[in-house]
Parts: sequence; C-alpha cells; structure tokens
Amino acid sequence: MGCAPSKPEVSDFSESQRKQASSVSALSVDATDRSRTQEALQDEAQTQAAQQETPVMQKVKGILQDLLLSGSEGPEACDEATKVLLGALGNAAADAVSLSACCGQPGVAVLITAQGAGANALLQQQLVQRGGSTSAGWFTVQRTLPQALYRTAATDAEAQALPEDWKLLYQEGGLRTFMAVPVTGQDGLLGVVGLASKRHSAFMEYWWELLLSIVCTGLVRVLRTPIMSQLVELLVRLQDTRSSSGFVTMLLQAAGPLLSSFTNLTLGVKLGLLSQTRSTFCCCMQSTTAAPAMSAGCGSRCMQVRSWLLWGGGTEAPLRRSISDGSSIAITAAAEDDFTLLRINADNTLLLDALERQAPRSVRNTVSYLEGVSEPAHDVFVEEDDVVSSIVVVPLLVNTQHFGGLYVTHEQPWSEGPGFAKAKQLLVGLGALLQRQLGQHVAGQPARPGWICLSATAGAAPGLSRQRRVLAHRVHSTPLPAIHGEQ
Repeated sequence: MGCAPSKPEVSDFSESQRKQASSVSALSVDATDRSRTQEALQDEAQTQAAQQETPVMQKVKGILQDLLLSGSEGPEACDEATKVLLGALGNAAADAVSLSACCGQPGVAVLITAQGAGANALLQQQLVQRGGSTSAGWFTVQRTLPQALYRTAATDAEAQALPEDWKLLYQEGGLRTFMAVPVTGQDGLLGVVGLASKRHSAFMEYWWELLLSIVCTGLVRVLRTPIMSQLVELLVRLQDTRSSSGFVTMLLQAAGPLLSSFTNLTLGVKLGLLSQTRSTFCCCMQSTTAAPAMSAGCGSRCMQVRSWLLWGGGTEAPLRRSISDGSSIAITAAAEDDFTLLRINADNTLLLDALERQAPRSVRNTVSYLEGVSEPAHDVFVEEDDVVSSIVVVPLLVNTQHFGGLYVTHEQPWSEGPGFAKAKQLLVGLGALLQRQLGQHVAGQPARPGWICLSATAGAAPGLSRQRRVLAHRVHSTPLPAIHGEQ
C-alpha cells in the first residue's frame, strides 16, 4: 500500500505570525497610550499652572491688556494709564498714582497726571519739577538709574525728609508710604510712575517692585511718542519764561506746529484772555506784519497804549471806535513779543460760553453755522482776512476763576472723523496742562497788579467790510444758541 502523502507543517508558522502580530499591535497600542498620556499630563500641568498663577501675575496681565487697549495718545493716554493702575492696585494698598514725563534735562521732569488721594493738590502745585527734591526729579540726577525709590513716614518729623511732592501728598492726602519706579526705553529715562498709600510701611511685599517694573514696560508706548516729547519740551520752556508777554509769545509760536504735527492739519492758534470784569477779552495772535512805527504825525490814527490786562484792574486801553462802534481795539505788542492783541466785547462769544459751561465749544462748519443762527458769536472771525471754516475753543480756568481760552482754527470744515476727534482730544489735554501752567505762572508774580503789562503802539486797523464787521464784531446781549456745540 502506498503511503499517504504528508501534510505541510504550517501550524508552527501560523502561531509565530500570530505572536509577532500580537507583539506589534501591543507596541503600537503602548506608543499611542504613552502619547495620549503625555498630552494629558501636559494639559494637566498647564491647567495646574494656570490655577496656581499668582495674583500678582494676574494683575500684571490685566493691567498690560488694559494699557494696550487704549487708543489714546498724549496727555489723555497718560490720564487713562493712571486710572488703570489705580483701579487695578487700589485694593492692594495704592491710594494714589502719578505719572511724570522726563525731557532729557538733568533734574527736570513734568508731572503729567495724578489720580487718587491728594491728586488735586499735587496737580495744582506741581507741574515742572526741578532738581532732585522731587521723586521724579531724583531719578533724573542719578548716575546709575536705581530700580525704585521707597519712603515711608509715620510722623510729621519723618515727613520732613520726604521729596517735596510726597511731602505735599502726606500733608494734603494723608498718605504715609511712597514708591516710585522709572519708565525706561532705548533712549534712557522716559518717565516715572509713583504710588502712594495711606498705610504706614505699605508696598513691603517682595512682588511690588517686580509688578511695577513689568507694568512700566506698558507705559513706554504712552510716554515714548513725538507728541509727548514736544509737549514736555513746550511746558518746560513756558516754565522758564519770566514775563507774561513772553509766555504768550512762546505759546502762540509753539502750539500751532505742535498740534499740526500731531493731526497732519494746518491749524491756527489764538489765546483769549478774559478781563477781570468779564466784559471784554483780549484775543492774542501771532503778528503777520511788522508794527508801524509811531510818529508825532500819527494824530488820532495811533496812540501810545499802556494797558494792564487781567487780574488787577487798572486803566484799560480805550476801545477802538472805528471798528463796529467800539467793539475792539488792535494793540501791537513790543518788538520782542511777536504777537498782536485784539480787545473784543465778551458777550455773545464762544469763549464766554465755554467758560460758563466749563467745556469746549466748537463750530465744525462756519458756513452752516452762519446759516443756522441769526446772531453768530463775534469771536468766530476777529480779523478781516480770517479764513476760518472750523474752530474749537477750550476754556482755561485758573484757581476756579475764568481766565480765558485756547482757540484752534482750521481752513477746512471739520467732519465727524478721526482728524477732528484727534485734534480735539489733544487740545483738551493741552488746555488742562496750560491751566496748571498759567496758575503757577500767575502765582509766581504776586507783586504785579496785572497778568500782562505791555507798552504798545496801536494803529488804525484796515476798514472792515460791512458784512465782516457784523460777523466779527457784532455787539449785543443775545445768549449763545445751543447750536454752538453742535455745528
């Protein structure tokens, strides 16, 4: 009998394949599980890190985000920054916040804004800070810039050793502990942020200096702008002037280019100074032509004028009767003071309206405005050759008294767009700083019966057309229509 054919031995091979496949599958599953486990561990670690994040870093992130969200520039951006800081740090011991800007001159800093306890007293008495006697000025005179300045005082005797601005906050705001940190950029010291607390020995926690140093990086954008550097330089130069006429001259020469560079618009600037009786005001503007020399043959066409204007009365220069029955007088300042004065009746003016409302008044389109009112304000056009299509008047109050106003004019109508909003924003900020500057300037001249004393020559002004006389110098007592703030 034949032998049955033998079957191929495949069972061992099949078992080997199964084991190998099982091993490969197990390795694949292990790798996937390990990857998922690692991802889960990373997610858990991040979650725990977020949950364990210190309140300090949370505050830092919140402050920096709020600072970045602000689209403002100039003084308003500084004001918003101090509000953000006080709001974020108020519960952690800060009762007042200040922000100063530095101009590169050793020993010179400008207090731009302050919020909280004692802020009003500080803003009224401190603007340009000189020397190392103030907290911000102290940083400007250090050879090696320190990370912080810290002082605390529990008694009046201890307070005598404080910097001048902190001593004022101690007296007026009841503040006891103070800390200042520099804001630095690529060009060096840009400014100083200060904190003050009513608690004795506050800000002792280790994280305060770290928090402020990080927050200061967010303030670099606020302080390192061309508009801030130009504004600080202007305020320092105004502080250095010794005469009121020099103050006006410098303001008129610098304010227009300053605003124009910020807005990319050609803007004109005038300064209105209200008389003590509030019946007239002087409109100061840059001179466009040389003053005519006075001679004995001038007769009634020119006269020597010595006028004490503002804050003290005295004999005012007579009104010029050749322009709209005595509504204004043209006065050309002395040769060294390159500006001209027009004395105008104050009733029915944008200036008086702005002062009474304590808010800016504007006419965005003078053509529409003149068509919409029967009695236009007679300070919209003040000269025969005025080309004014839009105007903004920001009131200036010194020690709560009506002082005057800052006029900004443009040759084109202002629409509700970024240009108008930007110009008005900066103008309001500049007006607030000028109020403080003027207050200190006036206070620094206690012996002078008037804010401006000028020896001047007034010549006959060119004849105005009947239409322009009516528009520019109408004299009546009709109250301003509400449209002044809406056009």
